[in-house]
Amino acid sequence: MKPFSVHELIDLVRSLENLATTQAVDSTEVIPFGFRTQLIERTERMQKLCQDCGLTHTSDHFDRIREGLGRGKYSITYAELASMLPEVMNRIEDETSHQVVMVVEPAYLKYFSDPQFFDSTDSTANKVSIQLSSANEDIAEAGKCLACGRSTACIMHLNRIMEVGLKALAAAVSVGPQNDWGKYLGEIEAELTKRMKSSGARSPDEQFYAEAHAMFDSVRRAWRNPTMHVDKTYTEERAEEILIAVRSFMRHLATKLHD
Repeated sequence: MKPFSVHELIDLVRSLENLATTQAVDSTEVIPFGFRTQLIERTERMQKLCQDCGLTHTSDHFDRIREGLGRGKYSITYAELASMLPEVMNRIEDETSHQVVMVVEPAYLKYFSDPQFFDSTDSTANKVSIQLSSANEDIAEAGKCLACGRSTACIMHLNRIMEVGLKALAAAVSVGPQNDWGKYLGEIEAELTKRMKSSGARSPDEQFYAEAHAMFDSVRRAWRNPTMHVDKTYTEERAEEILIAVRSFMRHLATKLHD
């Protein structure tokens, strides 16, 4: 699936209509060289749009139009140009009749279009995309899944995002790789408990780690474990609530952790 700009397609159709009505279709007046150059540039932009929209046969016809317009001293009349345009319109109509366009709801467009929407708008804050860059792909996919109505898939990606944060937390307290969340959390808790017993109190960093550990354990019980079962699904509203919570937590982790 790829983005499809309906607005640009409409603009393309209007441009073609304007070209066709610039002069009477029976006009034998030769198109001036300067204007032909402008038309060639415009048709190149139109062709690029058709390629982006998957309108391959329409794109091919623009090659013929540009060949007709030519460069150098070749002469083409307005009537000859106008005669080429109906075929473009026919091809657009035929090709779009075989396509299905998905519309992203305006409220979810920010999740679809910005792959780094986890980053804080505060320019002074640490960026999740830099501090915890291993999560970048899943962040982008979580946003796209939510925008495309795949709520449960969104939660799956959010769990993978959280796992990046969990591994960063483990590394910060010198806990090595583990096989699952439960073992990570057990080893992290044991290390933090050992440190507190040794010093008699937690340092500010260790307090941060302990609070993060508690949050991860809550996530494991509330979202991660249930999501692994086939009978658990999520509505778009609930998925967005979880996404916002995970984004907030990852921003918090990014203040002190990195992968």
